[in-house]
Amino acid sequence: MLELARDRASGAYPYLVTPDYVASAREIPGAEPQLAVLLDVVPETDPGRAREIVRGGSLQFLSTLPGYAANFRRMGFVDDDISGLSDRLVDALTVWGDFDTIARRITEYRTAGADQVVVQLEGLPNEWWGSSPKPCAGVVVPEVAAQCRLAVGVGGEVPPAPASGQHPHGEVGDGAEAVVPAR
Repeated sequence: MLELARDRASGAYPYLVTPDYVASAREIPGAEPQLAVLLDVVPETDPGRAREIVRGGSLQFLSTLPGYAANFRRMGFVDDDISGLSDRLVDALTVWGDFDTIARRITEYRTAGADQVVVQLEGLPNEWWGSSPKPCAGVVVPEVAAQCRLAVGVGGEVPPAPASGQHPHGEVGDGAEAVVPAR
């Protein structure tokens, strides 16, 4: 699929991948095509609860699809990891924790070669959208810190703080996504 993205598209959009996968994937299309990684983010600091949330989401279904299961195997997971949605699999393919932990994990994907990291906004606490334009300074990629609220930047502008129950790019639950701007 990455070869197809290199030859026929302007980029690839992998989902449920590790930073190591991103690093190896970056080599296939080369520097030009964009590599935008979609991450599942769970704002939960309790490991058991975070994993329970992940296991109840799309990973449960997608892990049964042959293409996803094969990709998980290519990333070093075994059938027991995949069928049982092991802690190792869940922790590697999703991002969970407090704000700083999640920001650090997003940075791992960027450092590995992702041009953009796409984060689904549903479920993120409103306080993460605070009124300060630089809550990520020194945590997320420095060149985008001035544009970020949990690494969100839109056309170089910092979006206004959302009203209760609303995010800058849409209502909570409408599938709105935020993109960490390209480097």
